Amino acid sequence: MVNLLPPQQKWELRQEEKYKLFLILVISVIVFSVALSLVLLTVKIYISGNLQGNKIVAASSLQEQEKGIVATNKNLENLDSFYGKSSDFAQFLENISGILPVGIRLTSVSLVSLKDGGFSASLQGFSPTREILLQMKNNLGEKEDFKDINFPVSNWVKPDNVDFIVNFKVGI
Repeated sequence: MVNLLPPQQKWELRQEEKYKLFLILVISVIVFSVALSLVLLTVKIYISGNLQGNKIVAASSLQEQEKGIVATNKNLENLDSFYGKSSDFAQFLENISGILPVGIRLTSVSLVSLKDGGFSASLQGFSPTREILLQMKNNLGEKEDFKDINFPVSNWVKPDNVDFIVNFKVGI
């Protein structure tokens, strides 16, 4: 095809073509920018929603941890108070082992802490004879720390192979 248009019109047609291409390019850039902005806005909303959810979960988890710490601190304070008020259990066991006559065997030692700082003790065991058990009773009576010593009557019924129980208070 032969173009018979004058050069001025050819130039105008090229300028019009360039203008149309420029408009298409500008509109494409604007549409792309709007679409990208919408995608980024959607991502921002999604991330902020997750962040808020994580903050709520973290806050509740933090509150649970704080409650656990408070409970642990309370337990530690109670233990400190208990050990601060109570007598030394190791010292008690050492005193008991020092007063037991040869032949006596303990099968159970029970200690209960009392509010006044002392504790109540209960000993159960075996004595080969009533005389050895009487010696243990006298040894307990000689200790000033042991009060309200109670040997039930059932301890004295059998002369040999005696299973005994004794209750007393310590440190009052």
